[in-house]
Amino acid sequence: MVKPFENAVFGATKSGLLNDVVETDFGYHIIKVTNSKTNRSYTVASIEEEITPSDETQNDIFRRAENFVNGLSGVDAFREKAKTEKLIVSDARDLGPAERRINELGDARTLIAWAYRDGKIGKVSEVTDINGDYVVAVVSGETEEGYQSLTAELKETITPLAKKAVVGKMISEKLKGKKEDLETLAKQFGQDAAVQTVSDLRLNSGSMVSVGFDPAAVGKAFSAESGKRTEPFIGENGVLVVEGIRKTVAPEISDLSPYKSQLLQTQSAKSSYSISEALKGSAKVKDQRYKLN
Repeated sequence: MVKPFENAVFGATKSGLLNDVVETDFGYHIIKVTNSKTNRSYTVASIEEEITPSDETQNDIFRRAENFVNGLSGVDAFREKAKTEKLIVSDARDLGPAERRINELGDARTLIAWAYRDGKIGKVSEVTDINGDYVVAVVSGETEEGYQSLTAELKETITPLAKKAVVGKMISEKLKGKKEDLETLAKQFGQDAAVQTVSDLRLNSGSMVSVGFDPAAVGKAFSAESGKRTEPFIGENGVLVVEGIRKTVAPEISDLSPYKSQLLQTQSAKSSYSISEALKGSAKVKDQRYKLN
């Protein structure tokens, strides 16, 4: 937009035809302004008010929670009654005696202490106020110290790991000795296989693009010389073959004293904790602080 035209248009203070014809390098212009700008400003006030439940609402919810607990016993009965009353049930597994959180509940120390001190399978807790949330718990199971028997719950945990190991071994065997380029190899395994180029990979990164967090895979990648290929190996999220393209070797460090000082500080900070844990292990101390609530 040429300057004379711009000045005329944006200098207008009201809508309608401009009184004067505007001359520019492109000719003469008759301009009609359909909506003029305004310098009017507005002051906007923002009011924020926290919405909190009234005492009446709080009391009503607490009464509902107490009615829910009344005469209730057993895990199945707990779940059935919660379903009938349309209450949310969350499972919390592998809770240690020193835990302070239960899922999204931030400070649930009282409830955890109850489970370890007084709880037994099927026992329902009293109504517990945790940061404004009224919570009722039931002990659904317990894990004895020592080797775990092959329960359905354990089977659910180890089945994916076993499948990963078996399938990973099968794929690794199929890939062994293959000389084709990586693109050709990927086509032999369908859409689940892909070839990705990773640049600027660092040994301390611990993860790779498309592979995810896999420190072992990063280590394997650094072991591959330029133009060489690793043997197939099972990573965290699949079977991998890494081919080295180019490796930048770090220059020699003439003065290692700063790194030495940093390592000494780190180890010094850990030493007191490590000594304490070693003493506990030797003395076979059992943590029973949950009894103190």
